[in-house]
Amino acid sequence: MSDDTYNGFTNYETWAVNLWIMNDEGIYQYWQEETQRAEDTSELADMLNEWLKENNPLDTSGLYADLLNSAISSVNCHEISALLWEDFKQEE
Repeated sequence: MSDDTYNGFTNYETWAVNLWIMNDEGIYQYWQEETQRAEDTSELADMLNEWLKENNPLDTSGLYADLLNSAISSVNCHEISALLWEDFKQEE
């Protein structure tokens, strides 16, 4: 059995999304605000999943769109939402 985790995250895709959230000031502030609005981590995970889908720059069909959609669907939004919740809800 192989270990497919990446830097402590479920996978590379989850790690990469978390990295961008934490290192891009605009995205960071956006998710700080969204975390404050969310009722719980499940709602926050749904918000993150929807955000990833809405911001997908490839809205056509084809090889690259399929690959990008596969990567987006591999993101563990629940894992990231738990980290956001821990980071931003403790600030209250």
